[in-house]
Amino acid sequence: MPPFKVREFVGRFSERHLRTAFQLFMETDAKLKGGSGGRPVRVMESLLLALCANGRDRGLRTEGRDRSSV
Repeated sequence: MPPFKVREFVGRFSERHLRTAFQLFMETDAKLKGGSGGRPVRVMESLLLALCANGRDRGLRTEGRDRSSV
């Protein structure tokens, strides 16, 4: 993927949102690799739900776009 596309995509998110998402990725990775006892599908579902909740708490920049694109 060209760098300008990545910058454009990442620019849609606040720094707080990206930091929180990265923290969630690291925690999920540790759970999957560390044998947390949870089913991998459930661990990934939890990550997805947490990422969606993170976007809702206004970490995702939505000004200038209609809500259906979020």
